[in-house]
Amino acid sequence: MRIGLLLAQVLAQEESLFRSTVFTTAGAVANAVTAAAFLAVPFALFSLHRSERRRPALLGVAGAGAVVAGILHVPGIWSADATVTLPAALLKLSVAVGATAGVMLLFEYARRAAATVRDAADRNHELARKLDDLRRTNVTLQASEAMFRSFLDHCPALAWITDEDGTFHYVSEPCRRHHRAAGELLGRRITDIFPAERAQRHLEHNRQVLAEQKLLEFDEPGEGGIEHRVFKFPLRDGNDRRLVAGIAFDVTEQRRVRETLRDQSGLHAALGEAMRVYLESGDWARTFALLLRCALVQTRSEFGFVGVVLDRQRLRLVAGEGPEWMRQVSRELRAEPGAKAASDVDFSRLEPPLPRALRTGEVVAVDPPDGETSEPARGSFFALPILREKQVVGLLGVGRSTGRYDGNSPGQLVQISQQAGVFCDCYRRELREGALEEQLRVAQKMEAVGMLAGGVAHDFNNLLQVIQGYTGIALEASTTIAERRASLEQVRHASERATQLTRQLLAFGRRQNLQQSDLDLNQAIRDLLRMIRRLIGEQITVDFIPGHELGNLHADRSQIDQVLLNLCLNARDAIRQGGRITIETENVLVNGAFRESHPWAQPGRYVLMTVSDNGVGMDRETTTRIFEPFFTTKNHEKGTGLGLSVVYGVVKQHGGMVHVYSEPQKGTTFKIYLPIVERSATVVGPKHTPTLARGTETILLAEDEPMVRDLARRILARAGYRVLLACDGPEACALFTQHADTIALAILDVVMPQLGGREVYDRISALRPGLPVIFCSGYAGSALGADLPGGDTRRLLTKPYGADEMLGSVREALDQR
Repeated sequence: MRIGLLLAQVLAQEESLFRSTVFTTAGAVANAVTAAAFLAVPFALFSLHRSERRRPALLGVAGAGAVVAGILHVPGIWSADATVTLPAALLKLSVAVGATAGVMLLFEYARRAAATVRDAADRNHELARKLDDLRRTNVTLQASEAMFRSFLDHCPALAWITDEDGTFHYVSEPCRRHHRAAGELLGRRITDIFPAERAQRHLEHNRQVLAEQKLLEFDEPGEGGIEHRVFKFPLRDGNDRRLVAGIAFDVTEQRRVRETLRDQSGLHAALGEAMRVYLESGDWARTFALLLRCALVQTRSEFGFVGVVLDRQRLRLVAGEGPEWMRQVSRELRAEPGAKAASDVDFSRLEPPLPRALRTGEVVAVDPPDGETSEPARGSFFALPILREKQVVGLLGVGRSTGRYDGNSPGQLVQISQQAGVFCDCYRRELREGALEEQLRVAQKMEAVGMLAGGVAHDFNNLLQVIQGYTGIALEASTTIAERRASLEQVRHASERATQLTRQLLAFGRRQNLQQSDLDLNQAIRDLLRMIRRLIGEQITVDFIPGHELGNLHADRSQIDQVLLNLCLNARDAIRQGGRITIETENVLVNGAFRESHPWAQPGRYVLMTVSDNGVGMDRETTTRIFEPFFTTKNHEKGTGLGLSVVYGVVKQHGGMVHVYSEPQKGTTFKIYLPIVERSATVVGPKHTPTLARGTETILLAEDEPMVRDLARRILARAGYRVLLACDGPEACALFTQHADTIALAILDVVMPQLGGREVYDRISALRPGLPVIFCSGYAGSALGADLPGGDTRRLLTKPYGADEMLGSVREALDQR
């Protein structure tokens, strides 16, 4: 029992000790935990302060209190209190747990506060970065906008932005300056600024751009001749409004350059065409007409002319266009309403400013209403001298009916003037060469005529012998009527042969332009053979071999005669003693096969006339030079070197070809190719004697040669006409004045003393316009006809004439009144 009590006491003591130890340990632990918790509070408060940085004094006081509380609980860790009861221990443990929990909560709060602060700092940093980016972007945008505005304000293009209604939302500075007369554009509508038509056009363009949502390009003419190339395209602003942006570039200069290039291209083409016409056809009228058309187009003129200076006092008008060009040129042309180009005008007859332009080479401008203008190259008409090597060779005039030229007008014609200078120079040179060729031809003709003099004198002596002999027989008293009639018939035949010889000489020696007609070459050669044989002499044989069914030519008879005569004379000089000249004709066809061996030939159908001789011939070097003017191998007494050059010129003028083949000591052959025409030559048949035409009209006859005058009077009187005789021009005018009402026809000799037939006609036609007239002359009719007045009312009667020929002409003239 005692053991049990003792055991109980021991157990009680042990329990008390255990409890004391447990409670003491628990108290120490509680004090330690509480002290640690209180001591950790400042760290938590410091962390919280770092996170939130607010109320630092309060957090400091709380932290200090927590440190003091923690320090006060430190001694309780080592001083165990055996008397600690369970409630006290539980209280301490509760305080320790609460302090620990509070500290942990405080630390968690501080951690979360720190995390929040860090997140806020990160967000603030990101926000600051974004704000910085926004600031930089804003600065960039402002710089870009400023650069954009500066670019558009300094760009030569006009820029603007409008809405659908045409209200301006942006206008560049150049656009504002361009439309400064309209005032401020921003906020105003297009219809308030531009004329109604132009504004409506712009609004339609805006609607088209917005409807199609694509770029629109067009040209817009403006004031003062300015033209813009406009580009319009759709645009949207930040509020998604539909806008139309526009940019316009000034293309006036580009248009001017484009027009200049187009004009230059057309000018070059036209000048090339003029050069082609000149080179291919030599048609001066068309060539100068093309040049004038170029000048009119280049200067936008309505009329003009081109003239070539022939000498120091004459201007030849070679082209004219428009109704007013004659009025600007000369008083002489104005006096002739039907005057055309290719008229020669004396400088003294030109309008006053033009002679100065021709003499000084200065551009002359004229205002027709006010006369000459003092401002160079201005006016409604100006004349530009055409220069060639600093010499005035022509004159180019252009004009407008309204408006005036500017100072650049002469510059527009520089190229045309240069080309015209070349053409004028060629034209003048061609005239000079033509005159020289004509002089050479005439000189050669005169040389041939001189050579013909001996033969002609011989023929005329024979004819005179016949006439005198048979006239003597007819006058003898013992001659019967039959013998007298036969004698007179012989006299008439002799006079007809003399007439033919005279006309042949006149036709051969006449000086005139090319007069072509259809011609049978065989017949022409037959007609000329007698003269050729007379010139060649009896010691040389001349043979003619005519071609069968020879083609016809379109040629000048007298010039073909001269070609044949020159060749025969040249052949005669090449034959030393005796010999033969052979003339042959035939039809030939020049085709590809022939041209292979004769490259100089032109294809076509030709009549070939060959003149061959068996004379001394020529070497190759001489053959290459025989057609040169004045080249001759003869001495000065026998030749001038003109004959073959004339042959070459005549053949080329007829569109033919010349070929020569010769060998020394074997002779020479000339081949003349003349183009064939597809028409029959005019054949003159034998004359027939019609019934003599009679009449009773009154005829004025003016003739200075008494024998001819008396013969004509007897012919007319025997036919029933009343004849008024005049021995010269003044008497003819006086008779016509006295009998103007009764005279039905005038027969006038072309050459009379004091007044010739032309002058008499001028005077009597002033009293009786349309009076029929017959001119009489002993010269070749073709040489006089073109120069005689009277037009359709005149006729030409060539001496010598017969009674039937005279009466036929008289009756024809009277019947056609």
